[in-house]
Amino acid sequence: MKRAVFLAPAVALALGGCTALPKDVSGTLEDVSGGTLIVGVTEHHPYIDVHDDGSVTGTDADLVQGYADSIDANVEWIIGNEEQLAEQISQDELHIVAGGLTKKNSWSSKFSPHPNLRR
Repeated sequence: MKRAVFLAPAVALALGGCTALPKDVSGTLEDVSGGTLIVGVTEHHPYIDVHDDGSVTGTDADLVQGYADSIDANVEWIIGNEEQLAEQISQDELHIVAGGLTKKNSWSSKFSPHPNLRR
């Protein structure tokens, strides 16, 4: 029984650094928490709907807003096409891109840093 007690902490320590998700090496979460989350969006119903008044709705918009609420951040929506948003996110001008992008979309690899985060 003592062996199991010693193995459990060793296994926990060994696996503690393993994760399939990317790390936040830039400190973006800390920067955005309590501040502004800058989100690039491209219209793709029903995931993202961009309205004439500049408001953004849809299932992806709801997810982004829920996340922003959870970190006490305001959302600044930046509207553009996939090419514009790919350039902006590569220049660190955006924190997130939303727009119903799927694996089949030729731009999805430009927006998702990790294959596990793609639909």
